[in-house]
Amino acid sequence: MQGGTDAIILGPKAGDIDMSVFTDRDISAVKASRAAANPGPARRSDMADGMYIGGFLNGIPVQYVQFTASGINVVLPTAVSMTAPAINSTGEWTHTGKLTALTDVVGGGKSLKTHVHAGVTPGGSNTGAPA
Repeated sequence: MQGGTDAIILGPKAGDIDMSVFTDRDISAVKASRAAANPGPARRSDMADGMYIGGFLNGIPVQYVQFTASGINVVLPTAVSMTAPAINSTGEWTHTGKLTALTDVVGGGKSLKTHVHAGVTPGGSNTGAPA
């Protein structure tokens, strides 16, 4: 499903209500140019001139991605799993709930696992917040 440059790639599921549309004329030139074009002269009512239109009337979705003018909403009933060699982000992140890092977390060049506080005298009291 696509709107402008935004898209969601979603395959149909068993039991979905979907629709396919078939033109009565050859649309090969339209597919190739992605613009208005005259139909081919020979082919009529052919399966090759069909288009799949995604599911609809399938009830209220439990998980979805919504593109809006102010951003993207992702709603899921379960956890999100991402696998990537690196994830780069700019901007502010807001998080509610527990956040677990399986490796070190580094912010401003300081490691949460290995940073130290200078000028601390060992004893029974706590150090201050990380600098």
